Amino acid sequence: MNDTIGILTTANRNNLVGGNLVNFRRIIYEAHRQGRSCPILVLTSDGAIVTYRWKELTHQFIRTRDPWPYVLYNRIPTREREQDLTVRQQLIDLATSGRTITNPRFLSKKEVITSFLTLDSDKVMIPEFIDWPSYEDFNRFLCTHSDVYVKPNAKKAGEGIYVLSKTAKYDGLGTCRLFAQQAGQLKRFGVVTTKQAYTFLQKKNAQMDYYMQADAHPLRFAKRRFDLRVLVQKRVDDRFSVTGMGIRLAKAPESITTHVPNGGQVKSVQEILPALFSLAWPSIDDAIHQVSLDAADTLAKLPGIWSEFTLDMGLTLDGKPILYEANAKPMKFDERKIEQLAKQRIVERLIALASIT
Repeated sequence: MNDTIGILTTANRNNLVGGNLVNFRRIIYEAHRQGRSCPILVLTSDGAIVTYRWKELTHQFIRTRDPWPYVLYNRIPTREREQDLTVRQQLIDLATSGRTITNPRFLSKKEVITSFLTLDSDKVMIPEFIDWPSYEDFNRFLCTHSDVYVKPNAKKAGEGIYVLSKTAKYDGLGTCRLFAQQAGQLKRFGVVTTKQAYTFLQKKNAQMDYYMQADAHPLRFAKRRFDLRVLVQKRVDDRFSVTGMGIRLAKAPESITTHVPNGGQVKSVQEILPALFSLAWPSIDDAIHQVSLDAADTLAKLPGIWSEFTLDMGLTLDGKPILYEANAKPMKFDERKIEQLAKQRIVERLIALASIT
């Protein structure tokens, strides 16, 4: 088997293969099905770059002396590891050795939203956002928007999100309600002054870079929020295609996120869109697909070689897509068919990249 493709990750605390090992094995099995081997290249904490192979007989990863693959699928598991000085130098060493790394880094949420602003506003809505503001700008943003999300720039699955909702008496220097989603439960901080809210969130921002985003007040299903989660991948013809789309339905009407770890439910497009749009739902589905492709093409203009993104969307009351954010390191899909097709297509993409390396 040809060793031109492989998976890139960092070492765990024991300096062995780190990351999602189950996911790695599924990619390896798919590569074998397509007639390719797929070793894992591990960036160790001491600065070494070593190769591992999955040994089916013993069900473990075995360190080898094999040469580095030429095309690498970047699955470094966290932003913190990716930004480690040793890892950054190892990535430079790989690049200077002529290796191709696809999806070379995590994208910040602010970077993603800024890219989205170039999309056609007639086809898609991008909720207004600002970088972490001064107290004066914080007040102005709340004056303009009745509900505001306060989000960390570098977290996933709804971690660290807060929501501010103006009270009826809000006058720019008044009061608001503060909420957070924690361990699947809605935490209510109650009514606070804007100064109290800003002081509390300013401390959070000092620990973790935050930004503010207006609540788009999207369409709901059964009075609950829902998000569309779309996987877009490049095919062998170097064009993006929608691999699959699922829906995440919030746990309760008051829930502020839809993520499954926070109690969200996995739903299909066929369950939700026809119920909301009746016979018009196929045209809504087409619009979502087109916006997904446009968004992926826009993100792919960022420096690097990109092969896939997941996009998080909502819908306006009339069915216009609302783009919230994107992820350059897609997590596993709960929908089995989407997950299987995703593995097939990423391996096909790696092989295609190897053919031109």
